Amino acid sequence: MAKEGKQIKTIVRNSLLRLASKEFLVFLFFLVISGLFWVALTIKEPMEREISIPFVITNLPKNIVITDTGTDTLKVAVRDDGYNVARLLYSDIAPITADFIKYSKSDGRIIVSSSEVSKKVKQRLGSSTQVLSIKPERIEAYYNNGDHIMVPVDIYGKISAADKYFITKTTIKPDSVKIYSTAEILKDITSVKTEYVNLYDVKSNATTKVKLQHISGVKMEPEEVTVEASADLITEKTLDVPITIVGAPEGKKVLTFPKHVSVTFVTPSSLASSIKASDFIVEVRYDEIRDDSLQKMLPLHLVQVPPFVKNAKMGIRQVDYLIEKE
Repeated sequence: MAKEGKQIKTIVRNSLLRLASKEFLVFLFFLVISGLFWVALTIKEPMEREISIPFVITNLPKNIVITDTGTDTLKVAVRDDGYNVARLLYSDIAPITADFIKYSKSDGRIIVSSSEVSKKVKQRLGSSTQVLSIKPERIEAYYNNGDHIMVPVDIYGKISAADKYFITKTTIKPDSVKIYSTAEILKDITSVKTEYVNLYDVKSNATTKVKLQHISGVKMEPEEVTVEASADLITEKTLDVPITIVGAPEGKKVLTFPKHVSVTFVTPSSLASSIKASDFIVEVRYDEIRDDSLQKMLPLHLVQVPPFVKNAKMGIRQVDYLIEKE
């Protein structure tokens, strides 16, 4: 009886599995059919998308340098059925070209009018495809006959050291670039700037590559430079700096008490030993003496500190003085 019961259970289970498998296959079949039906309806529905079409200037003479292409890609918003839009999105569209000889002007510009751009775009699309917009609508590029100058590169941005560190050196490689443009544009350019540089928390050495800021009508070689920054640990140092008298008239001598003032500052550890008291200038100014017997002190002015010194502070802010006749 037990054996017969197991056989009955096996038969029932296998029957249910076969039934479930058939139902699943039927479900899967109708799912695929409905999916294909949905796709068929979708590709017939109108669709709007933005496609990209390359732009190239052709037939360039050997002595001509394109300084600014204006654009190398046109962004075209189109409307068509789903199939045609998908074809445009996922296929390679031949570039739109502008013949240099035809479109160049004597003033160093290459101009393709909006009507010409629209005409060239439509030639790359099917007759059923509607063009909604083109960016840019009009193309304006620049060229010259190889005129160029060398100009220095300036860093635009922020370079900062980590806490208790000091930026000791910043470099740009290369520090000058060659720029091509018309003589009219070149005469007004004395330097070029990098795009925004943000080097922060520098502890030893930091390096970043950065593009140069675009200038309309100008080609730069190279278009990218390397910015490097070096940092060193800071140390505190104090020096006794002599007080200098400024503006005393002939026949009069000003004596200060004391004759020196302590100046405390922070500087990179590697440079601390090279910084001397003579690198600082602390002044008192004769023209600040009032004709007032009650004035007993003169203010001190820290007017010069050497490079790579920060937070320089004097130990006192004013001194006693005495005027003598010479």
